[in-house]
Amino acid sequence: MLGGLDLHLDGPTVVAVLHPQCLQGFPTDRAKRTEVGVVHVVEQPQGGAGDDIADPLLWAERTPLPPPARARADHHLGLTGHSGGMEACLEAAIDDGRFDVFCIRYDFVSYPDQGRILRRAAEKGIGTMVFKVNAGNRQIDIEKLTSSSQFYNQAAVKWALTNPDVASVCLRITNFDQLREYAAAVGTNLDDDEVAMLRHYAEEMYDKYCRFCGTCEASCPHEVAVADVMRFAMYFKYYGREKDAMQRYQSLPGDFTAATCDACVGSCDAACPFGRAVRAELVEAHQMLSFSRA
Repeated sequence: MLGGLDLHLDGPTVVAVLHPQCLQGFPTDRAKRTEVGVVHVVEQPQGGAGDDIADPLLWAERTPLPPPARARADHHLGLTGHSGGMEACLEAAIDDGRFDVFCIRYDFVSYPDQGRILRRAAEKGIGTMVFKVNAGNRQIDIEKLTSSSQFYNQAAVKWALTNPDVASVCLRITNFDQLREYAAAVGTNLDDDEVAMLRHYAEEMYDKYCRFCGTCEASCPHEVAVADVMRFAMYFKYYGREKDAMQRYQSLPGDFTAATCDACVGSCDAACPFGRAVRAELVEAHQMLSFSRA
């Protein structure tokens, strides 16, 4: 079992992340000795449209993946990515026929067509784990929800699990209180108050939180890695991962940081498909994440 996905494995499963440039897989001989199944997960690059999913050259670079993955009973192929707007990529992966698992972001605010795609994936035998179901985790920005943070997170998980095509929700759990909180969401339905809470959040946050789709990056004259910067800022401000977020930001090449955004006209604002105030958040993110200004 992998996070609730039935892959017909007799033992535990090891997930190996497969980046486009290199295979960081769990060694096959070790998997055989310990009798575990292996899921090789292809991480789609930021903003990838899926054009390379069926590219034979790409698969040649990713050996020793069995083509197709189902050719080996103990090896399975998965697809993941942090980007919003992965619909075309997911559709291409379903059509390709080599994938057994999706691990993707999924929330109640954006991309309503994603539900149809997950239905199609399930019909093809692809199991789906989802993450970032809380749509940015920005409930502290909404006065009405500030005192209901625990119930909000529970409701977001409940929402995801009400979709029969979602096998499991991937969560970051750092203490036993969170474990109890999320465990209480399993096997229960949303009540009217929770539905109203999620609807209010969606209305308040639609034009505020970043989906990491990367659409605005093409308009940036300074080639800022907007999606990465916004993701690190989210970790810092809304997930309590300040040190990790700052280290990740510092690892970006200098040209890709938001250091130049303060003096920029902000063409990214007009390019955002959700109408976000992108430039202002990039300026704030740089101030938060820079060691020199900490």
